[in-house]
Amino acid sequence: MNNITINLSVLDVLKHSPKAVEALTHDEHRTVIRDGIHKRSDALALDALCGSGKTYALIQLANKQANLENRFIICCKTIRLSRQIEKDIETLQPGLCRRLDSSKFEAHTDPDSEQIVKPSKRRSSVIGELIQALRSADAPVLIVTHKCLDLLAEIALVNSDIDELFKKASVFIDEAPESFITQTTKPICYEDKHIHPWLNYVHKCKDEATGRDVLRATDPEAIKKYLAGQESRYQTVLVALVTGHKVFVNHLDEDNHTYELSARRNSLILTLPCREVTLMAAGAKKTPFAREMVRTGQVMKWGDNSALMAEMNPDRLIHKNAGRFHVTPVLKNVRASQRNLRENFDDMMNGVIQELNRIGKPFIITSNVKLCDPIKLRLQSAGLLDADNMIFDAEQTITPPAGVKGIWCPPMVQGLNCFKEYQVFVFLCTVRFAAQDVEAYFGIDERDIAQEVEDFSNIDAPYQFFMRGVGRKRGGTDDFAESWLICADQFQADAVKEYIGKETDTYLMSSAVQVTEKEQDMTTQKATVDANKQKLQQGIDMLRLSGQKVTKATLHKQTGISRPTINKYWDDLIAVSEQQPEQSK
Repeated sequence: MNNITINLSVLDVLKHSPKAVEALTHDEHRTVIRDGIHKRSDALALDALCGSGKTYALIQLANKQANLENRFIICCKTIRLSRQIEKDIETLQPGLCRRLDSSKFEAHTDPDSEQIVKPSKRRSSVIGELIQALRSADAPVLIVTHKCLDLLAEIALVNSDIDELFKKASVFIDEAPESFITQTTKPICYEDKHIHPWLNYVHKCKDEATGRDVLRATDPEAIKKYLAGQESRYQTVLVALVTGHKVFVNHLDEDNHTYELSARRNSLILTLPCREVTLMAAGAKKTPFAREMVRTGQVMKWGDNSALMAEMNPDRLIHKNAGRFHVTPVLKNVRASQRNLRENFDDMMNGVIQELNRIGKPFIITSNVKLCDPIKLRLQSAGLLDADNMIFDAEQTITPPAGVKGIWCPPMVQGLNCFKEYQVFVFLCTVRFAAQDVEAYFGIDERDIAQEVEDFSNIDAPYQFFMRGVGRKRGGTDDFAESWLICADQFQADAVKEYIGKETDTYLMSSAVQVTEKEQDMTTQKATVDANKQKLQQGIDMLRLSGQKVTKATLHKQTGISRPTINKYWDDLIAVSEQQPEQSK
């Protein structure tokens, strides 16, 4: 089977002989499944510095070139940004654009209260509205969020009738979307095919890279028809199946009848049959999104969008006259985590306050949600932050207070346009994505892309926060002579220094956190590992004494330790526990 030519005839073989799927490698099976999915020979990129005016250039280009025969679909990260772009385009040319309101099915920030608003409807209930808006010919420019366009791509995947709506459109992606979407399902039973008809169109086999059980689609067209008729609670899993991604099977009982499914799939935006796609981001071609699209064959190469580049202000394409940058990490040789920052909170804040007093200038500060209140209280007690000093409107220009005084920026308005009067930025955030989470669920073969996403998040978030302010002063007559960034750890500091691409002071705070030696951190990690292994071994012993079968599910129930942690130590634990009866004999 491995030597056959991969084409649609192979798909027919799989449909009529599901076990034939076992003879294919993952890459061969993915090639078969994706044969009918739109492929893009190339995509375009606008790689320019943060704050250099990429979105402004796009608005100008849309105003000049967008029409009903050349539609623009502008895709941005948040609902807030989509509203701002709509406002800017309407100011130039009323009636030119239409914004798809995705607030009904997408969590967003209320512009008045700054509170997170949960979605009020399921995605399936707004699909009709989205398709109707697409078919509307009243506006040449359509503005959507990343999540909304990914949903439209999902619809197009299972409903070819709307393909025509994209063929006259050019898609512009403002900032790189998430590289992939994940889902772990609730327990299901393999025999429940009358409840889950799509189980008739899959086959369970071994993944050659990880040795774990996976589900592979034998009849992707049948799964597409199922998806076209209804929204499933297993939506991400099913879309992963019909796009050739791995869907792992985690058995929950001794007879292997009940299991949960773990899947991840790429963003589907580039599968849309549109005229062209342009990714606009600092380091666009190096983002995990761009790399993953090439790695999985959705894009062969990334080119440059010369028309969009022509709209850019050349003076803003380099860090011109921006003065000297100082980047100061809080932690040394230890990756910032919420636990590290929480356990060393006093030392961290003492160092931050000392550094701010040394610099002697007003500052902007932000942090993860869980650390917001204690950081604000500590700064207020030090006289560096007033209770009412907070940014609520991300588009307002905040006049810096006199002396060493701070303005608090909630996490939801990071990276917007309100920082341009400041020289000092404090970014005490940890990345929300961790590579080990993906490795635990999806295996070591996914580690590379997972690490890329984590590393890029460590760079991109503080860089965006810093350069949105400093970058907007480039090219003017009142540029800053110096700018400072205080960030969470040495890794972020070194990455931002490299990303900026010019001479940068990177130095440790004189009152840095005491947990500075890597060996101390490794000792803590080893103690945690040993404690987990000991607890799991005790759990295995208890299960055997009670006559229960030792499975990952029963061990999780017995010990309360998470499934990813059990997966990590499972092989070692089983090997040790199987040797013990022999030793006792």
